[in-house]
Amino acid sequence: MAAARLLLLLLLPLLPRGSGGEEAEAEAEVVCAGTACYTLHRAELGWSAAQERCHHNGGNLAPARGPGEAERLQELLAMAGWLDPAWIGLSLSRGRCVQPQEPLRGFAWAAGGDPGNYSAWLAEPAVTCLSARCVSLRPAGPWGPAGWADRPCRALLPAFLCKFSFRGMCGPLPLAGPSRVAYTTPFGVRSSRLAAAPFGTLAEVTCEGGEGPTFALCKGPLEGGGFAWHPPGPLCPAACAHRNGGCQHRCLEAPGEAPRCACHPGYVLAPDMASCLPEDACQPNPCQGTCRTRPGGFECGCEAGYALAPDGHSCLDMDECLAGPCQHECHNTAGSFVCLCRPGYQPAGRDGRLCRDEDECARPGICPQLCLNVPGSFHCACQPGYQRQPGGGDACLDVDECLRDPCPGPCRNLPGGFECLCLPGFVLEEDGHGCRPAPTTGEEPTGAPNSTLHTTGVPRTTGTLQTTGSLQTAGAPWTTGIPRTLGTATGATLPAPTAVGSAPGPEHSTDGPRLLLYYILGSLVAILLLMAFALALLACRKRAAKREKRTAKNAADNYCWVPEQPESHRVGGECRYPRGGGGPSPEALPSCGEGRGVPAPAINGAGGRADGVPEVCRAGRPVRPPAMRRLPLPLLLAGLALALGQGREPEPGGEPGPAAPSGAQCLEHDCFAVFWAARPFAEASAVCERGGGHLMTVRSTVAEDAIALLLQSRGGRLWLGLRLPSPLPCTEPGQRLRGFQWVTGDRRTDYSNWAPSGRRCGERCVTVSRDLRWEERRCEAPADGFLCEYNYAASCGRLPPAEGLPVTYTTPFGARGGDFLALPPRSAAIVPALGLELRCEEDGEGEGPRWSRAEPGAWPCRLAAGGCEGACGEEGGRPRCSCPDGKVLSPDGRGCGSPCAGAPCQHHCVVAGASFLCMCEAGYRLAADGSSCEDIDDCAAVPRLCEQVCVNTEGGFECHCQRGYEMVEGHCQPLSRCYEAPCEQQCEDVPDGYRCSCFPGYAIDSQKPTHCLLHCNRSQCPAQCDPHALACECPEGFVLDDDANSSKVCVDIDECDMNFCEHNCTNRPGSYECHCHAGYRLHSRNHCVKIQEDDKEGAYSGDGAGSEPPVPIPSRTPPKVERLHPGVLVGISVGVLSAALALLALGYHLAKKRCRPPATMDYKCSGPHEKEMGLQPVTLGCAVPSQKL
Repeated sequence: MAAARLLLLLLLPLLPRGSGGEEAEAEAEVVCAGTACYTLHRAELGWSAAQERCHHNGGNLAPARGPGEAERLQELLAMAGWLDPAWIGLSLSRGRCVQPQEPLRGFAWAAGGDPGNYSAWLAEPAVTCLSARCVSLRPAGPWGPAGWADRPCRALLPAFLCKFSFRGMCGPLPLAGPSRVAYTTPFGVRSSRLAAAPFGTLAEVTCEGGEGPTFALCKGPLEGGGFAWHPPGPLCPAACAHRNGGCQHRCLEAPGEAPRCACHPGYVLAPDMASCLPEDACQPNPCQGTCRTRPGGFECGCEAGYALAPDGHSCLDMDECLAGPCQHECHNTAGSFVCLCRPGYQPAGRDGRLCRDEDECARPGICPQLCLNVPGSFHCACQPGYQRQPGGGDACLDVDECLRDPCPGPCRNLPGGFECLCLPGFVLEEDGHGCRPAPTTGEEPTGAPNSTLHTTGVPRTTGTLQTTGSLQTAGAPWTTGIPRTLGTATGATLPAPTAVGSAPGPEHSTDGPRLLLYYILGSLVAILLLMAFALALLACRKRAAKREKRTAKNAADNYCWVPEQPESHRVGGECRYPRGGGGPSPEALPSCGEGRGVPAPAINGAGGRADGVPEVCRAGRPVRPPAMRRLPLPLLLAGLALALGQGREPEPGGEPGPAAPSGAQCLEHDCFAVFWAARPFAEASAVCERGGGHLMTVRSTVAEDAIALLLQSRGGRLWLGLRLPSPLPCTEPGQRLRGFQWVTGDRRTDYSNWAPSGRRCGERCVTVSRDLRWEERRCEAPADGFLCEYNYAASCGRLPPAEGLPVTYTTPFGARGGDFLALPPRSAAIVPALGLELRCEEDGEGEGPRWSRAEPGAWPCRLAAGGCEGACGEEGGRPRCSCPDGKVLSPDGRGCGSPCAGAPCQHHCVVAGASFLCMCEAGYRLAADGSSCEDIDDCAAVPRLCEQVCVNTEGGFECHCQRGYEMVEGHCQPLSRCYEAPCEQQCEDVPDGYRCSCFPGYAIDSQKPTHCLLHCNRSQCPAQCDPHALACECPEGFVLDDDANSSKVCVDIDECDMNFCEHNCTNRPGSYECHCHAGYRLHSRNHCVKIQEDDKEGAYSGDGAGSEPPVPIPSRTPPKVERLHPGVLVGISVGVLSAALALLALGYHLAKKRCRPPATMDYKCSGPHEKEMGLQPVTLGCAVPSQKL
C-alpha cells in the first residue's frame, strides 16, 4: 500500500493541465458512457478556437452521428441547466458547396470518419460555396425541440461541447466510509460526480477523520480484460457496521485486519473488490439481442437496423427514414428500409436510393405526333399546323388556316398548312401570300411562273413554319401565362390591349402646365447651346484666317528651338554625336525621312553602337552597322547550330535513353513495358517518368502475369517500383513489404513474392527476375533492365481483325507492335494496305476514347465498320455511314446523335423524324427565327385579366392592386386607413380617413391628437401601475396616494387652495378655472384686468365659465390641389433666357481673349533647360506652330 501511494505521488506532477498551461478546469460538466466522455465548457469563442481547445486536450468538438450521441449531449446540457446554443463539431469549409440532397448537407465532422445518415437540422442551412459555415446545437426548451443551426464560424457562442474517446472506463470508486471524492480526468476536467471514469483518471479521496487525501488511479487493461482502480478499494475503511463496509453482499471482519468483502454463492467478487457479479453474467441471456460478458457485468448488443433501448437490454427498430437516405420516398421496415421512386422515375444507383427520370417518350406510340419528356412525366404535342383534340384527347387535328383569311384571294387548306391561290391574270408574290398582276408580253417575270393558277405549299418539317407552337402546362394562378393552342398562325391578330383602371383624378390636373414648362425650357437650352458653339467657332476661325495671311518679317521665321549640342558635328550631311550616347534622345529629333536633313540616331541599350560609332542618317535612311555587314553566312549558320545543340537536354548519366521499350502490353487501363538497359534505380525511374509513367508496382497476380508475359524466357534482373524510404535505415522482414514503399508513395498491396533474405540496412531497392521472385539490391548498382507502368483513365480496344489488313499500333510511350490487347489514348493504328492512320482520341461526348481520324467520313467498311456508330455502306465505291431513325450523322461523318444535339432551340427541342422542332414554355411563343422564344404580353392579349392592375412578367403575369387596396386571396380589397395611421392606442375608420381614440382611463392629447394621456374626470381615480416596474402613474393635476384599502389612487390637487387665481377660483378634476369680478376680464388665465370704456368688441364683465376648446378629431383628407399659375411659367422662361444670354456673352468674351494672336516675339525660355536651347536653321516649316519665332 505504501508503494502504491509513493507511485501516485510521483504521478501527481504529470497530471493533465488545462489549455494554455492552466490548472484542470474545475467542476466542468462532464458525462461519460461507453468509451467516450462529453464535456460542456463555458467560454465565449468562435468555432475554430473552440476546436483548438478540444484538440489541445486530446479530443475534438463533439459529433452527433446518431440518436445515441445526440441523447448524451442533451443529457449533458440538461444536467448543466444550459439553455443557450453551443458549438458542435460539424462544419463546412470554405470552397465546399452545400449539398441539399445529403443528410449532413455537405458538412463534415471535425473528428473525421463516416458522416452517417443522422441529422437534426432545425432549418435548411444557407446555400453557399464561398464562406465557411459551422453548426451549433440548440437545447430543447419552450421555443421548440433541440436541433442544429448553421451560422458563420467567426461568430462567438458562450459554450462548446467536446468529445474524448478512451480504450475503457472504470466504474465509480468504491468507498467504505464517509468521504469526499474529486475526479481529475486526462482531458483536464475536474468533477465530483462521474458515473464512469475514463482510463487515466485520478481520484482524490478525503476520508472523514483521515489525516490526508488518498489517491486512486484508473488503470488497465487488466490481464482478464477491463479497467479497474488501483488501489482497488474500498477506500476510507470502516467497520462493517457502516454502510456494510462498502460491500455489495457480505462484509467480513477479523481481529487486526481491515474489513473485506465477500459474495454469495454463485457470484464472484468484481475487480473493484466490493461488488459481486454472477459467475457468467450472460447465462441466462439478459439481453434481447446479443450478450457479451464484460469485467464487472455484461454488455448487450443489437443487430444491424436496431438500436439498444435506454434500459440497456431490449432492442428497438431504428427508423432509418428519419435520416433521409432516399431521394424520393422512404418506407421503414423491421431492421431496414426500402427506397421508392415517385411515378415517372426509376431507381438508380448501386443501392437504389437515387431516382432518375424515366424517358416515357422512348416507348413506341405513346403520342400520335410529338412527345416531350419532362421530369417525372411527358407531354404530347402536335406538329405545326395541327392542334390537340378538344376535350383533353391526345389526337392531333388539322388546323384550317384559311378560316383566318391569310391570303388576299382564294385559300386552300392542306394537312398541316395551307396554300394561297391567285385569280387568272395574277401571279403569286415571292412571299407566297400576295398576288400581283402578271407581267405583259416582253417583260421578264420575277415571281412565280406565268400560269393561270399559282399555288404554294407551306413546309411542315422545318423550324421556320407559317405556324407557331408552344408547349403549355398548367400553372398557379396570378403568375403563369395564358394557355395557347398549338398551331396558331403567325399572322393571327391578337386583341388590342385594354387599359384597366379608373380615370385620372383631380391630382393630375396640373400635369399640362408642367409639361409645357419642361418643353419650353428644354427647347431654349438646346437653341442657346447651339448658338454659343457656332459663335465661338466663328470667332476662332476668323482669328486663324487673319494669322495665316501674315508673312515672314524677320530672319528668325525659318528657325526652330532645338536642344543645343555643342559637341555635335555635321560632316557631309551626317549628324554624328559623341561616344557614349551623348546625342539627343529619339523623341527630341524628327525621324529620318525624305527631304529631311535632320539625322535620327538609332541608339542601342547602352546609348550607342557596339563599335563606338553611333548610327547616322544618310540620304534619309539609316545606315547598317559595319560589323553586321561583314558577318559571314557560315559563321551565322555555325552559331545557329551551336544554339540548337545547347537547347537539347542530355540524358541522365550522359547516356542516351532507350528509344523504345523491348516489349509492352496493355491490360484495360494499365500498360506495362520492359526496357533492357543497364541503369541504376534513379535513372530507370527517370526514364519511366519521361514517358508519363513510373516504375512498375506489383499489387496483385494480374501484374505478376504481365511480368511473366513481358520477360518470357529471357533472364536478368529488372527494377520494380519498390525502394526503402529514406527515414527507414533497415528492412523489416516481418512486414508484408518489408518496410519498402512503392514509388507512388503508398504501401497498398495484395501480393508479394520475396526471395528469402534477412534484415539488411542501407539504401535498398527491389528487382524481379524470370522466376518472379523479388530480391533486394543496392539502388546505385545497375540492373539488367527495368519495368515501367503507365496508367490511363480509359483505353481503346484493338481493331477487329480483317483479312488482308494487318495493323501496327504505336503507343504514347514509344511501344510498337500488333499484339496489343488495349491501346491508351493518343495511340495510333497504322494500316499500310489502306494508307490509313487512325488515332485513339476522346469522342467529346464523355463516352470514352474511340478510333478516329482528322478527315471526316467513313473509312473502308471492312475495317471496324468504317468507324461508323450506325451502319456502314458503299455508295458509288465510297464508304458512307448511316444512322438509325431518330438520329443524324455527327459533324465527323461517323458518329450518330440526336437531331436536337446542338440545336439552337432556346427552350425545348422535340425530335421530328430526321429533323427537330423548337417549342417554348408556357407564357412564351416562338420567334420569327424559329428557335428563340419571346415573351407573350398576357396583359395586352387578354383584356381584364386582373381586377385592377396587370403587370406582365417574363413568361407570365402578375396581378396587383391600386393604391388603397390590398390583395386578399386573389382579389383586391380596400385597405384600412388605420393600417398606416399613427394612432397610439386605438384607431377607427371613418368615411374621410381615420379617427384615433384611447383606452379607458385615457383621453386624446390636445397638442398631439394621435397620442393619449392619462385622464380622470373625478376627484379620485385608481392609479395606473406597472407590476413589472413596481411604479404607478397619475394624470397631470393628480397626486399619488393610498386609500383606506392601501390601494394606489390618484387624488385631485385642489389648485384653488394654492391661491392661483387673483379673484375667484373653481376647482376641476385635474385642473382649475379662474373667474373675475364684474368690470374685469381674465388675462393670462390667473390674473384679471379692468375693462376700459373704449373696449367695444369682445368686452366681458362679471363671472362666467369660458367654454373649453373642443377636443379635435384627427382625420386624413386628400391634399388640396394647387395649380401652377401661367404667370409663373412666363417668369421662369424670361429668367432662364436672360441667364443664358449672359452666359453666351461671357463665353464670347473668353473665346476672343483665347484666340488673340501673340503681339510680341516672345522667344525667351522660362523653363529649367533654357541654357540648352539654341537656334538651328531648318529646310522645312516648323512642325509645331508654337516654336515659330
